Amino acid sequence: MDQSDSEIAQATQKLHNLTEKNSEIKLQQMVADSEMNQAEERKNTFVQQVNAYQAQIETLKSEEHDYNHMVADAKVQLESMAQEIETCQQHYQDCRRQLEQEKQIADRILLDINEQSRKVKFLENLESSLEGFHHSVKAVMNQVANGHLNGIHGPVSRLIEVPKQYAVALETALGASMQHIVVGNEQDAKQAILFLKQKEKGRATFLPMSTIKANKLTESGLETCEGFIGIAEDLCQCDAQYRSVLQSLLGRIVVARDLDAATQIAKRYHYRFRVVTLDGQVVNAGGSMTGGSQARSAGLLSRSADIAQGKEKIVSLEQQAAKAKETFQATVQRTAKAEQAIEHAKNALYQRREETVQIQAEYNRVLNERKAIEEALRQLKSEQEQFSHQLEQQMQIKEDTAAQLSKITDEITAVQTWLTGSKESFGKESQLLNEQLQELRVAGVSIEKEKEALQKELEDLRQNRLNYDHKAEVLNSEIRAVTGANQLVEKQIAA
Repeated sequence: MDQSDSEIAQATQKLHNLTEKNSEIKLQQMVADSEMNQAEERKNTFVQQVNAYQAQIETLKSEEHDYNHMVADAKVQLESMAQEIETCQQHYQDCRRQLEQEKQIADRILLDINEQSRKVKFLENLESSLEGFHHSVKAVMNQVANGHLNGIHGPVSRLIEVPKQYAVALETALGASMQHIVVGNEQDAKQAILFLKQKEKGRATFLPMSTIKANKLTESGLETCEGFIGIAEDLCQCDAQYRSVLQSLLGRIVVARDLDAATQIAKRYHYRFRVVTLDGQVVNAGGSMTGGSQARSAGLLSRSADIAQGKEKIVSLEQQAAKAKETFQATVQRTAKAEQAIEHAKNALYQRREETVQIQAEYNRVLNERKAIEEALRQLKSEQEQFSHQLEQQMQIKEDTAAQLSKITDEITAVQTWLTGSKESFGKESQLLNEQLQELRVAGVSIEKEKEALQKELEDLRQNRLNYDHKAEVLNSEIRAVTGANQLVEKQIAA
């Protein structure tokens, strides 16, 4: 009996120990199952987060590539705009130089106009004051101006027009007759002579148009002579009423190019008429020659020509001045436009630089954001590897506990079978086992509480997953905002 009791006690103790170990193993199995479920959920969460991060990284890489091209294009545009400003500045400087040159030209023309006006005024003053005329001629013309003498037409030099190139030759040809006074008739000449005599104003020669007869060369072949310029009368102009006077003074005088031509012409026609050269040398009728330097008092004919020529030059200069003014104004406008172009180009360059800074900032932001997400992805993958390792450990634990549980269950079954065969002997032990069973139930309640705690921890893990999902949604929203800003900048650049 003692041996049986001992065997029953040993079996009971063994059953108790196996039951406790069975409970422990089941508890370990429950914990392992819970941890495996959590690990599986966490693994799925990791996979989703990894995919989300990788998608964000690809999107950011695409944006980074686009922004990089935009920055490069902006730099090229900035260089082009800087060159455009340099070109505009060069054009502006060219306009300024041209403006200064045109101003100098305009000022020089104005100086020439003033100089010519001064010369013309000076010559007109000489002409109006009869400077260079004999005292007697001045006296007669002053009387005419005062209305005391009638029929006086004026000195010969004032009644004819002589081209500048023939002025010296015709002054020489006319000689003193330049100051002869043309009158209407003999009576007019008598009145003037009486005035000079009474007032003791000197002597003068008068040419009454009513008595003066024309006298012109009729020699043939003059036009074929070497150096022949023309008959003196034909080289000047006058009013028709003075034509006979002009012919009487100049009709028998030939103008030649130079003294050699003059002597040849005079010799060919046997010195029957006077030949005058353009520079004032003379071959007289009969063969005598007069020449040398020009007298200082000469210029009565050229003075009128100088006045006319000066006025023509003034008109021409005024036309040049008007044209120079128009050119100057046009250059002023071009200069202003060039200056405006520089200002416009500078403003455009400044605006483009601001846009480039913004693009560069967006590029840096996307770059930093990509790096941050790559770092988060790296950490996430590291955590994923750790969880995978833990999952493998939990699976191994589950397998081990399952094997232990199977073994203990077999042992418990064997002990219970053995104990069942000895019910009467094991009554008391059965009561003890019931008490142990009650303890196991209490332990089961404890295990249930631990299960609830594990479920709460599982719920916390699920909440963390929701938080990660929310963070992913926020990052996606930021990506969409960056994409919209990128499209807006591209539209601005295209415009």
